[in-house]
Amino acid sequence: FTADKLLAADWQASLGDLTLLVAAALFSYYTVAARPLIQHHGGVTVLAYGSLVCTLPMVLWCAPALRALDWAAQPAWLWSGLLWQVIGGGFLGWLAWGWAVERRGVARTAP
Repeated sequence: FTADKLLAADWQASLGDLTLLVAAALFSYYTVAARPLIQHHGGVTVLAYGSLVCTLPMVLWCAPALRALDWAAQPAWLWSGLLWQVIGGGFLGWLAWGWAVERRGVARTAP
């Protein structure tokens, strides 16, 4: 994620670079830490608890903006995109990742 800066010899990192680096480190940790849980409890259970632990603080943090939003004025394409993100990327993608970690191991599935 910083290859463009390295290739251009621009060694000045930004807050976005630091955020991505921290996110990559946390995802790597989660990948290693989740494997025994997935093997013991199954992918769906680990996915459900992981999503619950992460979603609730985010909803609370975003609550003021969510209350101020005019939900009825949002177009249909936004609702279909939200539905696709929750089901496609949010559930099926993570479920496939959990299955891959359980079957193939952390070293073969971690980015």
